[in-house]
Amino acid sequence: ITNNGKWKPEVTNFTGVNNQIIKEAVGKFIEGNVNTTDTIGEILLGSDVIFTSNTWNMNNSILKTNGFKLIANSYEIKNANVISNDTIVLNSSSIYNSIFNGDYKFKGIVYIKDGITFNGNATNLDTIYNAWANNPTLKIKANFINKGVLQTNPGGYNLYINADSNITNNGKWKTDGTYLTGKNNQIIKELSGKEFEGVFNTTDTIGEIILGSDVKFSSSSWDLNKAILKTNGNKLI
Repeated sequence: ITNNGKWKPEVTNFTGVNNQIIKEAVGKFIEGNVNTTDTIGEILLGSDVIFTSNTWNMNNSILKTNGFKLIANSYEIKNANVISNDTIVLNSSSIYNSIFNGDYKFKGIVYIKDGITFNGNATNLDTIYNAWANNPTLKIKANFINKGVLQTNPGGYNLYINADSNITNNGKWKTDGTYLTGKNNQIIKELSGKEFEGVFNTTDTIGEIILGSDVKFSSSSWDLNKAILKTNGNKLI
């Protein structure tokens, strides 16, 4: 489908058993509820595409951004399997029960609900909160760089992180709990002047924790559970 005008039905169902391409003219957007009803065919972006003010239930189908931006404004994306090497723009939008793969960047205010997994390489350029009235655990199996805000929602409830891979904090990191769960070595890095806030736990003694820079922890505790921590020529602060 290609939208070069106004698209606002009650529901749009993607029902194809083959791949389907979505395209959109600049400045246009798709409104109304969207559903993908089949997991056989993939959904491919053929341009930057904006969805606004509703929900897209992907029903575990694959969405490939394909060199373009997926943009959602006041939206919820759920039950998705997203493959992207691009910027995913979620403006005051939530994600639920979805997996992200590739080398991708998040921009906008992203609200996390239950069932979110980051694989591959993920970068936060803006803000990630837990959705209000939700206490999710974000599973970070990607090499993760925080360049913005990764924080418990100021409005309340809790945000927890399970990190299996390397993490880098170049912004604000303040969650209710960060759990280092990897069974391989994990590298922690931090930009000068930044700090990790909130409880830290190491849940596995198989992999080592290795500092990749000077790293500062503030105003809480870190239970290493007898795991090995190597400062590796850097300062633990």
